[in-house]
Amino acid sequence: MQNLIFIGLSFLLLILNWVIAHYIPPYGIFLTPVFISIITILICVEKILYSLFEINNTLKAIWKSLFSVFFICIQDIGLNIYAGGTHDTVGKAIISLFFICGLGQGIAITITGIFIDKKHSLKSKIISSVVFIALVGIYTFLIR
Repeated sequence: MQNLIFIGLSFLLLILNWVIAHYIPPYGIFLTPVFISIITILICVEKILYSLFEINNTLKAIWKSLFSVFFICIQDIGLNIYAGGTHDTVGKAIISLFFICGLGQGIAITITGIFIDKKHSLKSKIISSVVFIALVGIYTFLIR
């Protein structure tokens, strides 16, 4: 049940970013790295969450990586669909630039969050990290 709080909050942050990107286009695009960082922190780093809200995040390492990939990809797809303004080559380049900045932060936060968790074995942490990197790579290769 506590995990649903963080997943629901992540969805609300996604929708907030899409609304900001639709009605105030430059700011929604510029805030993409911030939203990606906040969402991956909500999903992956449970020590910060416990100290702030006293709620435990009990997701397994593989689910942390899968939810992180899901939210990063959905955030990018939604931003490309709902961001206002004209999407000429310069606009697409700016959207891609801020997505790559946010993706770098998201990768660092997710891998750190997976490896600082003491509950899982090293094998599951490595598998989760490889799956995360592979899925992000497939997304950026095929969609971006």
